[in-house]
Amino acid sequence: MAFLSELTEFKRRIANLIVNDEMLVELISGEQGKELPAADLIGKNIFLYDYVDDTLKDSRTLVCIEIDERDYTSPTARDFEVHIYVCVHKSQMNFIDENGRGQIRRDLICSRIDALLNNRTDLGFQKFEPRAGYRIIFSSDFRTKDMVYKAKWGNAIGEALDR
Repeated sequence: MAFLSELTEFKRRIANLIVNDEMLVELISGEQGKELPAADLIGKNIFLYDYVDDTLKDSRTLVCIEIDERDYTSPTARDFEVHIYVCVHKSQMNFIDENGRGQIRRDLICSRIDALLNNRTDLGFQKFEPRAGYRIIFSSDFRTKDMVYKAKWGNAIGEALDR
């Protein structure tokens, strides 16, 4: 895998992990006990591209998945950079956990996503390593963290990659 035409499949695999995780579904949807997989969140709260509409004003949490191509390390191998944007409406940032402690919703989501993704080898990439994340502003109403991962892929059968 890792032809450019297959990047959407990698994004789907990541989204599938998210919609099958009870804690993430609750934090993203704001609903307890939602049936899994919560596929209805895709296109509403989870996007397979870097979506945050600056006209969006309703109070919700968004997770956006984007993959950028990076270096070709050989004709059959390349590096990618995976971005997971966790965007939380400012009215939802504060969260009370099951122990009654105040938490930051964005930080809880990032922590859980990182626990699911960090160093995985079953997403279609040979290596999936965390990199430095950043706080960014897509919209004045949302607080966003860009979680960045380096993903390595090599084609074992030797076919040249799309360029």
